[in-house]
Amino acid sequence: MDVRAAIDATIRVEPGAIALVRCGFAIAVPNGYEAQLRPRSGLASKSGITLVNSPGTIDSDYRGEVQAAVINLGREPFEITRGLRIAQLVVGPVSRIEWNEVAELQLPATAVASVTREPCDRRQQSEFADVLRGLILRYQRSCKPVSVNFRRIVPGLTSSDRFTHFVHPYPAKLLVHIPYFFLASDLLSKPGDVVLDPFCGSGTVLFEAQLANRRAYGVDANPLARLISRVKTTPLEVVAVKQCLDRVLSTIQSEPLGPPPDVVNVEQEVCGADLPGDDPLFGKLRGVRFSLRPR
Repeated sequence: MDVRAAIDATIRVEPGAIALVRCGFAIAVPNGYEAQLRPRSGLASKSGITLVNSPGTIDSDYRGEVQAAVINLGREPFEITRGLRIAQLVVGPVSRIEWNEVAELQLPATAVASVTREPCDRRQQSEFADVLRGLILRYQRSCKPVSVNFRRIVPGLTSSDRFTHFVHPYPAKLLVHIPYFFLASDLLSKPGDVVLDPFCGSGTVLFEAQLANRRAYGVDANPLARLISRVKTTPLEVVAVKQCLDRVLSTIQSEPLGPPPDVVNVEQEVCGADLPGDDPLFGKLRGVRFSLRPR
């Protein structure tokens, strides 16, 4: 249902400012349920008016007046008048759980299945194992570095752009064929074994290890690399990702706020066409074009 402003005087909200707006009523949410205040799409798209804590949760034990924390993300001041529809109220069930402390977290079966690659057949596994044994034997005999063309060894991988590898592409990225080759057979490790990458970078080895049903652990001194690795290797619910994407797109302004910063590449633009893969989740972003400027 729509929620209206129950105020006596007009509230002027400057760009970037937050205002707590009274709604004029209180509710008693039953146990096992919650109420949520959500932004109105019309106000958000036309004026940049949204809720700073969207969605604002109203617990079943709250008995005070409902108030909306409004923020102005637009470029112009906005006036909230009495009776203006400023939010929407939704009531829904809340799941109750019991916490169980464990020493180690395991991926749920559905999450593991969602990131598991198509397994190599026995013939391919045997061929990769034979190649690896041959490489090891050559090194043992000569004790000299062995030149290897992993693209030729794994011709089936025609591109590194698979799954979430290209969430963060860059020229020095580890060739995906390398971890794929070493994890394709059970010669060095078996499904369920631990794979440790002490210089994990952006997580290429970690993600391939997950796809091969190994338990991946990575270490890196670069905090950005660790963050990218976590993003690439964390299973997500598709519905939740789509909902988050919709919320992000609803807040994107057609023009940036304020003057551009004094940097050399301020006019660089990000286009959705540069996004990785053909996943439909990126489809909505491909039509979005915006400048790298502060809001």
